[in-house]
Amino acid sequence: MRTYPLLAGLLLLAGCTETTFEFGDRDTDRPDPTDADTDTDADTDTDTDADTDSDTDADTDSDTDTDTDVDTGTTEYTCDNLPTFNLGDTTFDEARAYHGVTFDSDGNLVGWDGRNSLVKSAYDGTRAVLAPGFRSVEQIDRLPDGDFVLADATNARLTRVTPEGGSETLASGVGYVYGVTVGPDGMVYVADGGVARVDPSTGERTVLLSQPPGWTAHSLNFNLDSTRLYIGTIGQGDVYYFDLDADLNPIDIPQLLLRVPGTGWHDAVGVDACGNVYITDYSSSGLYRIEADLTITEMVSTSDRTLYGHGMEWGSGIGGWRDDTLYQPQPYNGSTVREVVIGLPDGDTVRTWNGTAAPW
Repeated sequence: MRTYPLLAGLLLLAGCTETTFEFGDRDTDRPDPTDADTDTDADTDTDTDADTDSDTDADTDSDTDTDTDVDTGTTEYTCDNLPTFNLGDTTFDEARAYHGVTFDSDGNLVGWDGRNSLVKSAYDGTRAVLAPGFRSVEQIDRLPDGDFVLADATNARLTRVTPEGGSETLASGVGYVYGVTVGPDGMVYVADGGVARVDPSTGERTVLLSQPPGWTAHSLNFNLDSTRLYIGTIGQGDVYYFDLDADLNPIDIPQLLLRVPGTGWHDAVGVDACGNVYITDYSSSGLYRIEADLTITEMVSTSDRTLYGHGMEWGSGIGGWRDDTLYQPQPYNGSTVREVVIGLPDGDTVRTWNGTAAPW
């Protein structure tokens, strides 16, 4: 475990204050590198009481209680006593995911196999093809209706996939799109060098940030009250953020949050239920936690680049997948999945928007 002090303060960038901010050219070069809680308690309780009040009570209870609940995870946590390191770190060899990962409504892990199919994996090690014919998948998220949205950078499009495996283009002409997250408004927010918002019903794309000079927006996520959008970058290891208005439009130009160790290639941004931010960094193969006071803790460190956890998603809490744990694709380790116990649930479970619980 390594804990780093604050490496950088806030930085005010000069520029436009409209919804769309114009900057310079972009650079997208990249190396290729079950509590299966089954209670079968058969409780047979035979009690014969001979009371002195001449009441004879013969009570025979043959209750058989079978509990097939398979929800798994943590129900209690504290934000005042964070773990100083991850609580468990292992590779889940049977699951498959490459750059992005999410979970379906049944709790299955959904990811790309790195070859040609979107697959869903159960915690017991079984997996099945959800949708074949995919040659390029970056980040993945789940829409409010249960469909999935995939970033297809090779074909500059977003693709919608149903839980039954049907697929269609959600939006085309979106550039080299990598980062994908669904906002509290149900819109799709993408990092494609800049930042854009896409209406999943119409495919309409609104640019929130044009490609900035000196760095590339690569991944993104919202804070707990939806007043800020964090941006992971390609550049110098800098993490930026937008402050947002009530309609989730940027109030000002991006501000520098801090710089995490490494030369910077932030493949995913996560936020836990306490508001801590998590960054995966390709250059250092690390997973970093950023607390409110900007303390940085390296939660996972490895000198073996093949074990790098590329993306991140909290578990569903169903069927063995823990809900206090990050699941990270390992594209350079057979597209297996890393299981990192954080001890805190996903920020999505407590996120609000304009003072009320996020509607989905």
